[in-house]
Amino acid sequence: IMTHGDDDGLRVPPAIAPFQIIIIPMLREGPEDAALIGYCEELRARLAAQTAKGAPSYLYHFSYIAEAYRAQAKSAGHATEIPYVWKMWTSPVGNVGEGDKPVAELMHSCWASFAKTGRPCALWPAYAAESDQLMEFSAESGVRTGFKKAQFTAQETVGLPLLKLGE
Repeated sequence: IMTHGDDDGLRVPPAIAPFQIIIIPMLREGPEDAALIGYCEELRARLAAQTAKGAPSYLYHFSYIAEAYRAQAKSAGHATEIPYVWKMWTSPVGNVGEGDKPVAELMHSCWASFAKTGRPCALWPAYAAESDQLMEFSAESGVRTGFKKAQFTAQETVGLPLLKLGE
């Protein structure tokens, strides 16, 4: 499992990822949004830990905000990684400026490597629950261990029951 597959994005071949899952939190700009995002991130980590037919899973978090949008954006939005994956300098979800190109070069090289070999770039490890590592694409991209673990644990034990999802 590498990334979501939508009409405009990357489609992972069935031999590599026979199931593609998209988690879309329906935010309401209210106090419950943080709990819902936390739940979605935890669910994503759990799904990534369950590999299909022994194939490795590669978990990532995209938090990079393009230089042109940093004044108004607090976080990376849905699908804003797509121009970086494909090195699309102009796109409907935002343009990639000169200062943003190193992140695009890194992401593109990782995705191209995955398409060619079934493994992304060398520094991106396969996900394993024991090591709990993912690749974060940000202003300072790199491997993260226990990414937001304290927040996810708090969301699961405190915030998630407040959502009453099973009721």
